Amino acid sequence: MNHLRIHEEIRRNAMGLKAGLRASRARGMPLGDFARRVQRARALVVADRCEEALRELQDLRRSLIGSRSEGEEQGSLARVRSPRGEAEAAIGRRSSDQAGPAARGRRVSSRMRGPGIRGAASVVTLLTVTVAILAFAQPVSASLTITVTDLGTLGGTASIAFGINNLRQVVGLSNTTTSGIRPHAFLWQNGVMTDLGTLGGQFDRGEAIGINDLGQVVGDSTTTSGAEHAFLWQNGAMTDLGTLGGGFSVAEGINRSGAVVGLSTTSSQTTHAFLWQNGAMTDLGTFGGAFSTASGINNLGQVVGSSFTSSGAIHAFLWQNGAMTDLGTLPGEVQSVALGINDLGQVVGGNNFAFFVGVGHAFLWQNGAMTDLGTLGGTFSTASGINNLGQVVGVSNTSTGLPYAFLWQNGVMTNLGTLSGDFASQALGINNQGQVVGTSATASGVLHAVLWTTAALATTVSIDIKPGGLPNAINLGSKGLTPVAILSTATFDATTANPATVKLAGAPVALKANGQPMASIQDVNGDGIPDLVLQVSTSNLQLTAASTTATLTGQTFGGQNFQGTDSVLIVPPS
Repeated sequence: MNHLRIHEEIRRNAMGLKAGLRASRARGMPLGDFARRVQRARALVVADRCEEALRELQDLRRSLIGSRSEGEEQGSLARVRSPRGEAEAAIGRRSSDQAGPAARGRRVSSRMRGPGIRGAASVVTLLTVTVAILAFAQPVSASLTITVTDLGTLGGTASIAFGINNLRQVVGLSNTTTSGIRPHAFLWQNGVMTDLGTLGGQFDRGEAIGINDLGQVVGDSTTTSGAEHAFLWQNGAMTDLGTLGGGFSVAEGINRSGAVVGLSTTSSQTTHAFLWQNGAMTDLGTFGGAFSTASGINNLGQVVGSSFTSSGAIHAFLWQNGAMTDLGTLPGEVQSVALGINDLGQVVGGNNFAFFVGVGHAFLWQNGAMTDLGTLGGTFSTASGINNLGQVVGVSNTSTGLPYAFLWQNGVMTNLGTLSGDFASQALGINNQGQVVGTSATASGVLHAVLWTTAALATTVSIDIKPGGLPNAINLGSKGLTPVAILSTATFDATTANPATVKLAGAPVALKANGQPMASIQDVNGDGIPDLVLQVSTSNLQLTAASTTATLTGQTFGGQNFQGTDSVLIVPPS
């Protein structure tokens, strides 16, 4: 099935969800399940995994309506649940941006489900429209404009940023005016860097490594006894998470439910990956060796990290439902570490010693296969983070041998550069807005926390104002509509354009009575490829009597900027 056909099928299934939800009310399907699965389909579409999104929506429709679809057997919600849904059900957790019971890791009771179903109509409309619109999406590669911002320090000379959430809150470490070389954990937001303090002790040291969308921060700090322990910081207070029985622990990541992962020494003085939730720290074990560490956790409770095997090799792992799976290595390599995971289960990492020995490549693992992400022209790379759009960040050397932060997307690795005058950089985290954090280094070795923001340069597209007609006469005094077609080509799918972002000569797309944009899919030039036809109010066009061209601008649902220009002939009012 080609991409455009998949888009059509996604739209058809999305439009059938409203009737399905009505049917589901009698069966008691909670709105939370419905919303979660639609949100998963949306994330899959945005990540250009449209076939998986289509299967998710088809399964959801069968679950809601309880009828046969395309020759497949009728199935209950449990039978047709997607693999991701099974993982969520097994851990009793749902993805949610809200800090409600589900977001805090507690199951939603039947008493709480009823009102959601009774008030579902408006939410269903929003969700189905969202999916129907996002079904057009397909990311397009383009050059980027990159801005690098120095986040400063806590008054000292150096800082590093490790993590960023979707609210643009950044965490990391920085020394202060009084701490000397010993860093403190920081939280940066709205241009201000705040010292989170430490767990106490004469060594007075701490670092913040991860942050979720609720603003909960995790990391490690010295305690009053001088030991180094994992911490959870929230509402202005830092809590010691303890250890697995030893004297040392570090928290590396936290998800929306407040589940924390990291590493800790045990009572036998081995070091093991841990999962901390609801006040209890659980040992995740190893592949048979004496060491493991957990580096990341997604909002479904899937954990990634690395572990020594019984033979002494270190391999990346994915832990879920109580089981640790070996992700293997890239061909020709004997080591691997997993450092990040997104909500689609995509895992990134690299070779454990790549940065130090200058060999080994970053990888992306998904659906059981590990893909080599390449380098910036040098010999090594390591991936540190991945967002829900499948954008990957990390570090790689160039042909000069110097290491630079990179952003990898749609098969292309881009050098993010450094602060002005610096010579090296490393990217360590990325959020779903594509904002990247890490560090940039001066020639003298001083590090500063940085924030990279990127914007895609506009792709030139073909447009046809008043399709099929010339000379595109426009009467600026008209109270009617002016049609404009965005034409699909071999390299641009016009149906990926987001009508809500499109403007022709400054005029937005007109809206129907139901508030939806006036847009349709037609093959206006007869080339067999669907084009997107939009209507704008002629009176809103920002043209003058001297205008000879009109420019259209907009974005795809994948965030790609585009623009196109066509000729116009301004005619006097009749």
